[in-house]
Amino acid sequence: MVQNGYANPALLIYDLVWRKIENMVSTVPLVTKKIWKFPEPSQPSCEMVAAAGGHEILARLMMRRGINKREQAEAFLDSSKYTASSPMEFADMSKAIVRITQAIASKEKVIVYGDYDVDGVTATSVVLTVLQKLGANVDFYIPSRASEGYGLNLKAVSILASKKRAKLIITCDCGISNFAEINLAKSLGVETIIVDHHSMPEVLPPAVATLHPKQLPEDHPLFHLPGVGVAYKLAEALLEDNNLAAEVPKLLDFVALGMIADMVPLVQENRYLVQIGLPALVNSPRAGIKALLDNTVKMDGTDIVGFGLAPRINAVGRLADASLAVNLMTVEDESKAQELANQLEMENARRQELCDQIFFEADLKAKHALSDGQDNALALYSTTWHHGVVGIVASRLVEKYHCPVFIAEMDQEEGKIKGSARGISGIDLYQILKANDHLLTKWGGHQMAAGFSAEAVNADVLCRALVDSCNRALSGQRRRPVLEIDLSIEPNLLDLSLAKLLRKMGPFGMWNKKPVLTMQSLTVLSSRPLGKEGKHHRLMLRSADGANQFECVYWRSADNLPADGEEIDLAFNPEVNVFNHTERLQLVLCDWRRNGEPEPEEEEELLDFTPAASTVTTAPLVAADHADSSKGLVQALANHVVHLETRYDGTTASTSVAEISFVPDIISGSAGFQPASKNPSSNRPINHKSALPSQPQVDFHPTRDVSNPTSQVSNTSTPACSSSSPLCFRPPTSAESGALTSTRASCQITFKDLRSHASPASVVDTASRKLGDELSIFAESCKLNGHEPCDRSSIQATSNLLIWQFPPSIQVFRSIISKSQPSRIYLCGGAAREDYDASSFLKRLLAMVRFAVNQRDGQAHAEKLCAGLSTTKMALALGLTLLKKLELIDWYAEDSVIFLDISGSSAEGFDELPEYRQLANTLREITEFRNWCAEAPLNEIQSVLLPNAIRLSEEKAETSQEGVRKDTTLRANYNDRASHVQPGQPGKS
Repeated sequence: MVQNGYANPALLIYDLVWRKIENMVSTVPLVTKKIWKFPEPSQPSCEMVAAAGGHEILARLMMRRGINKREQAEAFLDSSKYTASSPMEFADMSKAIVRITQAIASKEKVIVYGDYDVDGVTATSVVLTVLQKLGANVDFYIPSRASEGYGLNLKAVSILASKKRAKLIITCDCGISNFAEINLAKSLGVETIIVDHHSMPEVLPPAVATLHPKQLPEDHPLFHLPGVGVAYKLAEALLEDNNLAAEVPKLLDFVALGMIADMVPLVQENRYLVQIGLPALVNSPRAGIKALLDNTVKMDGTDIVGFGLAPRINAVGRLADASLAVNLMTVEDESKAQELANQLEMENARRQELCDQIFFEADLKAKHALSDGQDNALALYSTTWHHGVVGIVASRLVEKYHCPVFIAEMDQEEGKIKGSARGISGIDLYQILKANDHLLTKWGGHQMAAGFSAEAVNADVLCRALVDSCNRALSGQRRRPVLEIDLSIEPNLLDLSLAKLLRKMGPFGMWNKKPVLTMQSLTVLSSRPLGKEGKHHRLMLRSADGANQFECVYWRSADNLPADGEEIDLAFNPEVNVFNHTERLQLVLCDWRRNGEPEPEEEEELLDFTPAASTVTTAPLVAADHADSSKGLVQALANHVVHLETRYDGTTASTSVAEISFVPDIISGSAGFQPASKNPSSNRPINHKSALPSQPQVDFHPTRDVSNPTSQVSNTSTPACSSSSPLCFRPPTSAESGALTSTRASCQITFKDLRSHASPASVVDTASRKLGDELSIFAESCKLNGHEPCDRSSIQATSNLLIWQFPPSIQVFRSIISKSQPSRIYLCGGAAREDYDASSFLKRLLAMVRFAVNQRDGQAHAEKLCAGLSTTKMALALGLTLLKKLELIDWYAEDSVIFLDISGSSAEGFDELPEYRQLANTLREITEFRNWCAEAPLNEIQSVLLPNAIRLSEEKAETSQEGVRKDTTLRANYNDRASHVQPGQPGKS
């Protein structure tokens, strides 16, 4: 019986009590108005319009998604023109196939170990279905969310090894972070194959094979696969290996379901698989999926998963046992399937009621927590909240308050809190949790979503620490949400046929959102509530000329509804509504604002992108055409010696170029501009953090005879550095500086330090918006959403150079500067550091080789390979040599092009080869260099990149000595090594 809209009468009393309490809580002004970000005006080419079937609007929308070529557009709209990637692109796929085939042949017990969300359930179902088809002795295991948590656990591994007699575990959507558990399994005689897509740790578990898309290059079509996508590629390889390729398409219903539910980017292979998988899902012959569809309201496209199937499958994983969902996916009996589907339906109803109850309580806590306006994040917990659904509540709080949310259940019996986190753009939840690792017992996740647990005694401290970390990360940053507008349209162009046309843009999801259109000057004729609680509304709108009326649905609109008669501008998704077999146009409202209302101000930190004044020093600039050369110690090419004017204020080093001289390269290790590692007078390490005097003056004199490169520096011919000049650099000799004619130049080089900025991504957005085409962003083995960075092979002359990812060596860094010739350099370093070991490096390199063989006819440019791996030529050469010695590949080089081929299987004992140890040392040096780039003071980096003289006072050097003591030796040693490395040294480029 329903009383006043409540299925449970107790909730009515509960609601009344809490609403009375709510009146005593301060009201927080909600961030409801969004920034409408309109696209730059652009005209599609005739080719793009033709590819869009003559529809200019469709062509414009594809261009908004980065599709600018006819062949791209045709593949986007027509799945038959997309070429799917081979499963053998995964470096360990062959190993996985061999081990599974062996297990099937010998009837070994195989356990498919999954996860309790939709991605894990469908991935488990894919592998289980295929192994059963191939006659394996197989079973599956899904851990309990409440008692075991995510991933493998030691107890489960022990039970599977002893009671289940497992000999092989295949993880699905988990395992990549379970080093201890997989190591235990290995000691118990159980081998593991990892099938996962979550963030990879620095050290991978000791598995027989690891199938992980992040081991592939970031621009690889398979890079964004979820767990079910990787499982599908494993299944595809197994079936093809057993001459059963015709069975592969029968798995697409699982793939579409898991991929949409996991909200992965719908680009490249992901979009293709969902594109061909959605029809297979809707028309699936599986008894379980059919039963679920029967319990779900009919919806179009990906909505059938996002709002229909996925919540029901997730509900059983959150509140009960996700094994029920796997059983439902794989059951063949229709009556049993309907019984299981009904269980999921009941759990979903319970989930909805719990979510509403917890959200109501959490919302009151949130209003109180944010009432003073001091915090930019929420961290809440309660003993009455259910851990299984707090993630959903967190998402709703993020939607309402547009700030990061951490929400947890406190289990007093266990003495722990278990929670979920949801984020906003501009902040990385993974890094926030990492910064508070000392307060956590377990944590993991992604930039926008994460999970965590901690001891109950630390709950309050943890909540404060998480909020403080977010406050620092979001300090000065905008908190107002941004709505990306795709297109403004006139009311007379909007009709049912356009809504049908825009369906071609689907399937919709991450990175391919439903098109957001805008119309202006619409009058609200009427509005009426939808649903028993009136949370949603249906509006009728009329165009300014009165010629058009539109029906509009506005979800969760109770707190933000326009008044009848009001004139508004509308942002919306046009959709096709089907009722009683009749189609009609329906607008789904995204946001609205009063007509003529000014755009809300964008709250953001104002970054200074202007140059500064300067004082005089001198520095050499390595020429681009030989900065990466490795043809011997003696070079015939010339180095630029740049006479600079520099000013350093502790944050910005501004350098003006007054004159450029050219001198020949000389023998490596003795050529000039070597930074002193100590103050020659005080014999103390360099003070890196001291401020500079207002007008440092440095005199340069010859120090040796260029005709005798091995001669010692003569102190008699060179005035000693005074005690007030703790940092000293040797200038060129008169013979060097007079070797070639000087060339006058007039330019300015300004160094800006943005490395400590709390939100590096917002720095790039701001710089890109302010500087436009005058900005180049350097990054190689990583990407930036919404930006197209340059690598060493593509960078060109630019006024402003932003370093998002630090280069792998001093020579590459100098080469980048020399090629781009910037006026300003912004050191950001926002890219995640890649401290991978030699084994991981070889796997990535092998994946790139496979890609080149399969997609590029076995040809690759050496510089492109180095850029793709963001590494040095020495590391690349050692990696290729090792793979050839292991008989995995064959290769030869000709005119900077490397010709590659796949050979066979790996030999044992590769870590004993001398090249492997040399590769490990080379990668360690790259890591040390990047760490130095991230941590060294700006003036020190400037000195090494463009060696000059910066005079510091001895008094200030002594004062700040302890502040840098632990880093001084490392930096001095690095500088000493780097200063002796010349472009001509083999392997150092």
